[in-house]
Amino acid sequence: MSKILYGLDPQEYEHPLDREALNALQKISGIQAIFQKFQGSTIEKAMILQHKGEKLKVNENNFKKLHNLFLEGCEILDFDTPPDLYTSWDYSLGASAFGVENPSVHITSGTIDILDDKALSFIIGHELAHIKSGHAFYYMLARKFLPLMLKNIPIPNIPILGNVVIETIQYPLYHWSRMQELSCDRAGLLCCQNKESAFKALIAIAGVPLKYLGEDFVNSFIEQSEQFENDDFEPTDKIIKKLSQTYSFDAYQQGQIVPRSHPLPMLRIGKLNAWIKSGQYDEVLNKEREKITIIYCSKCNEIIDLDDKFCGFCGAENIKTD
Repeated sequence: MSKILYGLDPQEYEHPLDREALNALQKISGIQAIFQKFQGSTIEKAMILQHKGEKLKVNENNFKKLHNLFLEGCEILDFDTPPDLYTSWDYSLGASAFGVENPSVHITSGTIDILDDKALSFIIGHELAHIKSGHAFYYMLARKFLPLMLKNIPIPNIPILGNVVIETIQYPLYHWSRMQELSCDRAGLLCCQNKESAFKALIAIAGVPLKYLGEDFVNSFIEQSEQFENDDFEPTDKIIKKLSQTYSFDAYQQGQIVPRSHPLPMLRIGKLNAWIKSGQYDEVLNKEREKITIIYCSKCNEIIDLDDKFCGFCGAENIKTD
């Protein structure tokens, strides 16, 4: 198994563009009010029930190899409690994290069949990072709730928002949604701990024909990503390039272009390669780490210091460890 990254902090792999976009998003007036309304809402529960009713839950009694690979990813990224894993019949390459209070991971059957175990570990680590990084609320808001709001579909427990409010939220939310994928790509690499497999996963998602999956094409597309990022565009073309990274001109809804859910593949490949070249990936991977023993109070279950004989919260003497 790959190296276990005990005590891994999301800030160790967080991309600066992710942090910058999240800071801007959190400053928007009303975003916290939506968060409070969203937690435990009827619509979230309905979505979770649909998720559980439609998809296959992976465990040790059915898809054992996949289950073990998922648990290995959770251990590498230092999860205390692994989230649930689901799959369903879908031959597109894709995966997602789902839910706020009890998040889970979904991986399509095509992703499981087409990618080898190391590339699949990259996908697993990427999705686990959405959960570990605390992305769940904004992630669900961008992928599930905002599309409903844009179509003026009522959401139980959440007031109908005016167009001005929605437009205020929409751009920074979708921008952050794209930028946080760069952080999750880094976590995917930390999970699989194989640079070529990480790039192969990203390139496969972009659209590698099945008959060529076994060939050596990584360096070619890394070169393409570098060329994409370094192209010296004219001022007008730079604006168009930025616009193309924000909206998809291949998808339309009600006569409007649709915001991208992910950064362009070449941008993702280039940003991940830049992180590797900077030496920061090796720093995080090779950092000295020790497994931390957590001490809980046996009465109130609060975390207390290792040397404490009595709980500072309730005064109880007995303690338990994890």
